[in-house]
Amino acid sequence: MNNMLLKLISHHGELSISNKFYDIYYSLLKKRAEEINNFDLLDENYFKFHRNQTLEYLRALCHIDFSIPENKIVILKPTLHEIKKVARLHTFYISGSIDDELKNELDIFVQENRDIKYEKRINNRNDNLVLIPDSIYLLTHDFDKIIDFCKSDERFNFSFQTGSNMIQNSPRLDIYLKYLNKKGVSWQPFKDLKGYSKYYFDKNNFKYLIKKQVARTMLVKYQNPINFQNYFFLVENNQMIEVDYYWGKYLYLNKIGVTSSVIYYNTYKKELKIPQSLKLPPSIKIGLTMLSAEIPKISLINNIRYEVYYNVLEPMAYEICIRLGQRLSRK
Repeated sequence: MNNMLLKLISHHGELSISNKFYDIYYSLLKKRAEEINNFDLLDENYFKFHRNQTLEYLRALCHIDFSIPENKIVILKPTLHEIKKVARLHTFYISGSIDDELKNELDIFVQENRDIKYEKRINNRNDNLVLIPDSIYLLTHDFDKIIDFCKSDERFNFSFQTGSNMIQNSPRLDIYLKYLNKKGVSWQPFKDLKGYSKYYFDKNNFKYLIKKQVARTMLVKYQNPINFQNYFFLVENNQMIEVDYYWGKYLYLNKIGVTSSVIYYNTYKKELKIPQSLKLPPSIKIGLTMLSAEIPKISLINNIRYEVYYNVLEPMAYEICIRLGQRLSRK
């Protein structure tokens, strides 16, 4: 059923998130709920959270992109990405619109070229609510043959941009901090926004605790009562400035001195662990996911939910930490 979601949306160039995608996702989830006799899966709050998480993972795997102003998703053109090269063996991942017709074309291509191997890996998080398709790969020693295939079939693109490139081209927190400290940047006196919530990261569990008192440094979420748009502000010394939803969390951690024991690396397994509550900026999340073209598994460590990413070489783990203003820890 996980592969059915991508198959169904691949027939559309773009879909409204709140209408068409909602209908497709809900119908698949309803079938799953019936199969396992668990209709709690259709609870509105859980459904919305996991639908949005599914969209995040589909974007991280380069199947879709967001058109924010129209609240739509755009289905991307089928694209081959080289994600690994070991002893002259190239591994290519296929992203974008993947339907039965395209799979048949790939099957024929592999059958006609015995030196190319077709491989599929299941993206399984043991989570009934996240309907992520299997990752499809082509393995070969002949790089040029893959390029020629893409040139001969106009349905395919070939991307020379790797996950490592995406990460290295991502913004850096220290540059963001320099921008906030520049003269002329619009810091304003903090005002008690009606209905604001303070996000405070507990140093032990990184869960959100809602507070009302004003502290020296805090991260504030404010929802416009008219259009329900969320805004985020960094507050320091009773001055406030609007910040990005993703970068704001790492800015806040930096401001309160939490720069270690947050991101962990396993040298032997080449795995990077990041607390699920600390959502990565999209450019880094996509790059990190595309190092393996597999979504991260969820691991519970000391009652903290971590996303565990694969195929992360140590220099790249350090690069990610530099960009997020963190020090790499071992676990």
